[in-house]
Amino acid sequence: MNQLIVGMVFDINMDITTIPRKSLIKMGKMVGVSFSYDQIENQEIESILKLRGKYEDFMAILDFLNLTCRSNINHFIFKVKKIIGNHIKSKEYYQEVDIDDVVSKIKIIKESTEGKYNHVRSYCIGPNEGKRFLSIDIRTANFTVLKKISGGEILETAWSDYFRKLVPNDIRTNRKRNIENNVAGIPFDIPSCIYESKFLRQFILGDLKKLRFLWELMNLQLLSKFVDLGIKNNVCVNSDEIIIEVSDYCEADNIVKLLSPDPNVFRVKKFTLIKIGDKKNYMLKLYSDGTKILCNVNPSDYPDLYRKYI
Repeated sequence: MNQLIVGMVFDINMDITTIPRKSLIKMGKMVGVSFSYDQIENQEIESILKLRGKYEDFMAILDFLNLTCRSNINHFIFKVKKIIGNHIKSKEYYQEVDIDDVVSKIKIIKESTEGKYNHVRSYCIGPNEGKRFLSIDIRTANFTVLKKISGGEILETAWSDYFRKLVPNDIRTNRKRNIENNVAGIPFDIPSCIYESKFLRQFILGDLKKLRFLWELMNLQLLSKFVDLGIKNNVCVNSDEIIIEVSDYCEADNIVKLLSPDPNVFRVKKFTLIKIGDKKNYMLKLYSDGTKILCNVNPSDYPDLYRKYI
């Protein structure tokens, strides 16, 4: 549809070097890349995006901003956050969530499990070089919980499809500036990378506090099951993830069999920690399937370490 629009007069035609700094950082996060201020000042953004394989996605967002006559991505993301947030809050299944009851259950589990397992505050640290871990986390936690409480009303299996259904395109309002630029009332296609952005999903659903408490409860219920097994491995617990230190991947597989986490809700991964670089706690996660992820690395050091280890 956008290609058929002619006669437009745009007063914005940004490129990577002219994007406002705050917007550039936000756009980077949307495609999963963090930039340091030095990288921005030294105009290293294009090379970093190409290194990470995110250049085309980033440019799709930039083209979208230019096409819709925006100088900042914030207007768009706050707009869709309001649309989707209001939609969810209007639903009876969301309104009926008794948050006090959920918080009470969370408190009971925390009290009943306290001191009964080897809790550690962090795991991705230098001293754990060479150790193996089992990770069990909730898939796209906020959307998984939302779909679960909808009782079948939400049919989409992926967040991107749900997002696309609620916001199929971007229509500019009849503000004076939009009218002057001939974009008012015109539906613009939204790039797929925006629908698929993890950062944007977390931003849009992040203020729906009921969802966070619900996924924390699901995670703690799995932890309670682990505690009941009497296993004394070191465990790090986040709001939507449980990380268990294991002696080897066979032990990890055995723990998974005992816990039997629902594969539609939980994602199971195994990884080994490898110390990299010369700075404290710079780590590489080497997953059992061969995937590699850098951890605790400053954006300024990321490109060199990415080239070397990924």
